[in-house]
Amino acid sequence: MKRQKRAVFDVLSDILKVADKANGVRKTTIVYQANLNFAKAGEYIGMLLEQGFMRNCDGKRNLYVTTEKGRQFLSKYKELIEEFETDRIS
Repeated sequence: MKRQKRAVFDVLSDILKVADKANGVRKTTIVYQANLNFAKAGEYIGMLLEQGFMRNCDGKRNLYVTTEKGRQFLSKYKELIEEFETDRIS
């Protein structure tokens, strides 16, 4: 049975959830907890940094933390998913 790919927004959401820690997280933590390989994690982290959804923690290049903009994305994304699930049940 072939495993279905996750949507890009699902992956981004998973990364932002993992990185939403006060002290930040390392790329390795993101890779394991968001179920990604290092290459893909690097691509997505770069995208999130560029768009301001994540930042390097205290100037350390190897620690990442979710920004307020990233938390707003998570909140809106969660609302959207819940809306679709509610409509699906009705």
